[in-house]
Amino acid sequence: MILEKRRFDVTALGELLIDFQYLPESGTYKANPGGAPANVLSQIAKLGGSTAFIGKVGRDSFGRQLRDTLTGLRIDVSGLMTDNTAPTTLAFVANNDNGEREFSFYRTGTADTNLNVNEIPAKLLAESRVFHFGTLSLSHMPAASATEAAIETAKHSGCLISFDPNLRPALWDNLKSAKERIRFGAENCDIMKISREEVEFAELSPSLFPKLTFVTDGAKGSDCYYNQTRFHSEAYSVNAVDTTGAGDSFLGAALFRLLELDLDELTEPQILDVLDFASAAGALVTTHFGALLSMASKQEISKLQKK
Repeated sequence: MILEKRRFDVTALGELLIDFQYLPESGTYKANPGGAPANVLSQIAKLGGSTAFIGKVGRDSFGRQLRDTLTGLRIDVSGLMTDNTAPTTLAFVANNDNGEREFSFYRTGTADTNLNVNEIPAKLLAESRVFHFGTLSLSHMPAASATEAAIETAKHSGCLISFDPNLRPALWDNLKSAKERIRFGAENCDIMKISREEVEFAELSPSLFPKLTFVTDGAKGSDCYYNQTRFHSEAYSVNAVDTTGAGDSFLGAALFRLLELDLDELTEPQILDVLDFASAAGALVTTHFGALLSMASKQEISKLQKK
């Protein structure tokens, strides 16, 4: 199956927020645009793909900053709604000595959770080859219902469905619901990117994976399960300062590579090529603070691959 050409290669739905990144050198925070689904699109756009975003921000300075940022990256924002009463979601991110993140969220009653079913742009989905979503838009109503509606609309429109749990325990009222939503996503997608920790949390065996599943495991590298056959790629060694967006970059690069392949007849060299390309992209984004504006170009990825 080779996906037919459409106006957009990938459309993503979900959270769009401001990551306040702690900078230890100055003891201050820097406001970086972020949100996992938008990060995925940013990487695809950086590589030359056409993308669109569906979500909601507040009518505030943060919302305007996020809209302008996506527009500047050539990500279509016709599906980005503005909430007149709720603020834009904020996250505060600090890193330990290994570059691993610690999050504090301000998301109660914020705009991204208020996306409604009647705000899902069916025409936009019909113009997309791939629809991507995560679990954060499934954590609160009414956005959860809107996400479920978008998945069904995308399926009926002939989209390939992509899913990344992007688990953030602090944003769930209970972790049982988070586990159920990860399993829901795995059951309703064609391509899944999931971390090793999320696999263990959701108690997913390879038999429960969709046909094409990427499992990332930090410095231990990444795996691809294709029809339950496992392929492995080693991680690239870089000077990591911030791991925010590494998985998103990995998935964006993988989707970009997969768009021109026959997903029903992938060969081992093709799978290993996708894995290596995605691994290099994911490594490079960790060499910068922030994610959405730090995605690697084809030239930067190729340079790292040749080292």
